[in-house]
Amino acid sequence: MATNEVDDSWKLSCAAAMVPFCSFLYAHQLGLSNRFLHMVYRRFDVYGFFAIPFCTLAMEKSIYDTTQAFQGKDPNVHPEGAGNTF
Repeated sequence: MATNEVDDSWKLSCAAAMVPFCSFLYAHQLGLSNRFLHMVYRRFDVYGFFAIPFCTLAMEKSIYDTTQAFQGKDPNVHPEGAGNTF
């Protein structure tokens, strides 16, 4: 493939990102997010709220790695010449 050609692999990443986001919006419309926060508070008190960002970050990372693997890329390999990343 030439450097100026674009393949359709971005569509998979877009769809994989939209499915959990749209599911969250639908659940929020049904009032499930409010029930979820009440459940976290009842079971774990205020400290449970501190775990929510880490859980959602882990879910996002797993979706990202899965879509990269579907595209044939290894998400654990840093390619040469990609620059210095954090």
